[in-house]
Amino acid sequence: MRPTESISAESKSAGSSMPSAIASRLTEEAETLFLCFRVIRRRVLGRPLGMQLLPPSYLELLNLVRRQPGIRIGEAAVTLRLAPNTVSTLARALAGAGLVERRPDDVDQRVVRLHLTELAGSELTEWRDQRLDLLAGALADLDAEDRAILSAALPALGRLVGAVRSRATNTAANGEGGPTPR
Repeated sequence: MRPTESISAESKSAGSSMPSAIASRLTEEAETLFLCFRVIRRRVLGRPLGMQLLPPSYLELLNLVRRQPGIRIGEAAVTLRLAPNTVSTLARALAGAGLVERRPDDVDQRVVRLHLTELAGSELTEWRDQRLDLLAGALADLDAEDRAILSAALPALGRLVGAVRSRATNTAANGEGGPTPR
């Protein structure tokens, strides 16, 4: 049974709205997928060699800087859903470890931009490539129809991530309950 068939059956049998049924199924599948990726990151591939002892928040910042070289502290704080002073502290520690360079902005010298050092960049790239190879191998194990479904879903999943971030930001800005999602 395809996921869409399962969702249709669940929504009809429960009498719930389609978005609720999709949200329920997506939450379950996403939690399983995230757990799978965490196991891959921790147990199968470990951590980049020079970063074995770094807590997850440091690796999150390093990966963000890898994806967005020159990102400002404030931008990183918004993306990671952390306080700017927390990101600044993380960045100082990573700079002290020789993994990040804190460079002044070309226009406004008060603004700090973050860049990976060559060492951090090469280790993170190698680590990312190992994860990509593992995922590509797993995708190759699927049939062509499943790969096509996953590929076609990527734009919608990207938009879903944006919508979730927007709602989480609005919820946090309004002081509504619960911890802020990261």
